Amino acid sequence: MRFTQTDDTIVAISSPLTGAALGIVRLSGAQTIDILSNCFGLSLDKPARATRLELSLTLDADASPLPASVYLWQEGHSYTGELSAEIHTIGSLPLLNRIVDRLIESGARAAQGGEFTFRAFLSGSLDLTQAEAVLGLIEASDEASFKTAARQLAGGFSSKLKSVRNELLDVLVYLEAGFDYAEEDLSYLTTEQLQSAISSALDKVQDVRRRLQKDVSAVVSNRVVLIGEPNAGKSSLLNALAERQAAIVSHTPGSTRDYVTARVVWDGVPLELVDTAGRRRGAAPSSRYRAVDDNRSCRSLSAFSQLATRNSQLQSETDSPERETVDAEELSIAAQAQELANEQKDSADIVVLCVPVDQQPQTDDDVDLIVRTKSDKASAVSENTDGELFCSAVTGDGIEELRQAIVHLVAGRSSGQTEILASTSQRCRELAQRAEEFLIAALDLCRDESGSVPEELIAENLRLTLNALGEIVGEVCTDDILEGIFGRFCVGK
Repeated sequence: MRFTQTDDTIVAISSPLTGAALGIVRLSGAQTIDILSNCFGLSLDKPARATRLELSLTLDADASPLPASVYLWQEGHSYTGELSAEIHTIGSLPLLNRIVDRLIESGARAAQGGEFTFRAFLSGSLDLTQAEAVLGLIEASDEASFKTAARQLAGGFSSKLKSVRNELLDVLVYLEAGFDYAEEDLSYLTTEQLQSAISSALDKVQDVRRRLQKDVSAVVSNRVVLIGEPNAGKSSLLNALAERQAAIVSHTPGSTRDYVTARVVWDGVPLELVDTAGRRRGAAPSSRYRAVDDNRSCRSLSAFSQLATRNSQLQSETDSPERETVDAEELSIAAQAQELANEQKDSADIVVLCVPVDQQPQTDDDVDLIVRTKSDKASAVSENTDGELFCSAVTGDGIEELRQAIVHLVAGRSSGQTEILASTSQRCRELAQRAEEFLIAALDLCRDESGSVPEELIAENLRLTLNALGEIVGEVCTDDILEGIFGRFCVGK
């Protein structure tokens, strides 16, 4: 875990790293007041309540005083839960960097990405799902995703889990007391009360698990399928969008036979990008023919035409005895590639037609977006694009605009607002499933009619349930989980 030191005072620019009328420098830690006082020659006391001070800060002896508002929060009442301060002043990036440098010279340490929110988590100001919601708010690209993150930050999701954990802790306390003081004349839970309490907790956990499953199902199906003719730049575009070498790129038309997928998350929205085999111009998607060889069917007219042309070329180019025609197996492979491309298109949520910039879009398919690829080869871009996007996988021009357009299309087709952020759903779904299974096992033990209720086994299943629920909200967590969440934050948050 990168945050190995948590008892010092950290500082960072907390506003966007661009020029603006207002900029913010955030400071958090036990030495906040001392560092501010020493840095700017001030006489400050620890605040008894949230306080705002209007000051003139002097950065250098020969510099003019800098107008600033300084906000102070006492321990337990700030974002991080620590003694904290924010300096609000002119939003010049060089100026803000100079303030940060001065504070570091006076004893602060430069904060890492996510460190302020991590301290809020450590102090109990935020649980783990709320910390994820902070990131969701930062990355929100539309009103729906913003509202989802805001509801999660307010604790709408974690409050039910915390309620279940408290109920199960009470039950476990009674069971543990019975083990430790079995000979004492104390009142313990009856079998009926134990069964009722576990059943109630199970109902709530199952509801949480269904909500997580619902939200994961809603976002995992966002399949973005790239279609187009051979050598239209689909594979290069997939690699540019995924920011990795997901598909093999070749200048030879028709080199993609199978479909290639790449999973990405843009603005908190998980997507599956799909690169498909090229489809020849003029061949309707529904065109079919049937040729039988060894009981195999080939159903792509465009693939057949392509291979027939290649066969003719092979025969005319050489009279060698080794010359051979393209066999039915190769024909079948190409036809299957076309069939797979059709299947991927039919199962897509978003269909993107890729057309080189020097060609005109022609398709019988229903498409959601037309992308003019290889725009770096165009001498000029036409003004009459009718909503088309121009992209270059070589220069990167238009790639970010295409990402935003796809996210906008996906958001517009959402069947409804999700209750939980996609990142939280994916992290917590398995944990909720485990908690449900442990409670079911405990309930089955309660209902066992073979003899006395095995309370030790019931108690163990309750402990495992508490651990699983604790991992969701962060009561129990590992360094890998924390790194995976807080490692995605920017500096200053």
